[in-house]
Amino acid sequence: MSSAIVTRFYSATNRRGPRVGARCGRLQVTLPWDHALLNAQNHQAAATEMARRMEGTRGRWIAGQLENGDYVWVHDNGPQSYLGEMFHVEADD
Repeated sequence: MSSAIVTRFYSATNRRGPRVGARCGRLQVTLPWDHALLNAQNHQAAATEMARRMEGTRGRWIAGQLENGDYVWVHDNGPQSYLGEMFHVEADD
């Protein structure tokens, strides 16, 4: 089964410091922002923790960043995607 995790940065509030959250379906996890890490490393830490809590999601995850700053992590579970086929885009000649 294919899986995707979305991670998002949450600014500090009067009650909580900055944090990064990860969600996949109904599951979610929030970690405190680690200022010793780079932005992408904080998002990776949240995605890694989410993947640990999910069953059947061991292996490689591929990340991309959306225009709003969120990251999307897609589970690479082999030669076929959820839709049954993978695709490859060739460069224009």
